[in-house]
Amino acid sequence: MVLTGTAVLLALSLQSPPVVPKATPPRTARPAARTTAATPTPAPTPAPTPAAVPFADGETSTYAVSWSSMTAGTATLSVKASRGANGIDSWSARAETLPSSMLSSLYTLRYLAESTFDARNLLPRRSLVDSTEGKRRRIRRTAFDHGAKKVQYSVTIGDTVTRSIDIAPESQDILSIVYKLRTLPLAVGYRKSIPVCDNGRRYTFDITVGERTTIKTPLGELAAWKIAPRLVGENGAVEPGQKTLWLSADDRRLLLRAESVLTVGKVVLDLTSFTPGRP
Repeated sequence: MVLTGTAVLLALSLQSPPVVPKATPPRTARPAARTTAATPTPAPTPAPTPAAVPFADGETSTYAVSWSSMTAGTATLSVKASRGANGIDSWSARAETLPSSMLSSLYTLRYLAESTFDARNLLPRRSLVDSTEGKRRRIRRTAFDHGAKKVQYSVTIGDTVTRSIDIAPESQDILSIVYKLRTLPLAVGYRKSIPVCDNGRRYTFDITVGERTTIKTPLGELAAWKIAPRLVGENGAVEPGQKTLWLSADDRRLLLRAESVLTVGKVVLDLTSFTPGRP
């Protein structure tokens, strides 16, 4: 709209002034008729175009979760499209982790994350994290206002506490960043820093693409990019724990495997099934 308005102003300022004929004696000069410059009609604003993505409506991936070589449960990652008059308007991603029957008999543990992000720029609009550990349930909600560079963050543990947080441009949430990664031009040595706001905290998600390797999956042996991410806090401190991701090196950019080494052991997610989405 700004460019269109500027074009109209320039067109008006460059219109030639009307030519007034000179009076011819002995006749009495008559005032020339005024002409009105036509205002160019602004070109219609093109409809927003969704970003090209390697996933589709209804795509679902299931993972086996292990903790220090012990079966810990399953995780599901899925995405759905919301359509508007101009096509896909937004994506809604959902990640859910459920413990194994043995683990759930000892301890109540559930994790659910949801993120709705814009189909044009893949920036999150809102996110939800609902987690239960033992008898404690915590619900976290984040509403993004990228124009104002702010989020409204709330956490509910019985009572609800809400606060406003300034964010960096192009900030992602913890789930939308998974889909953002899949759109990047990955190659050996590729690096990128992505700002993230999660759990009321701001940090940077730095990635470095290492070697191209091969991962055994239910889909067969697939070439994969090995990615080493780092979470860097506002004070410049790197979050503890070594993390590694493997994304397929084909056009699908599937998350095939994820590892996180923590003080309490190593957590691993391995792809067990994949259902492609519908265009």
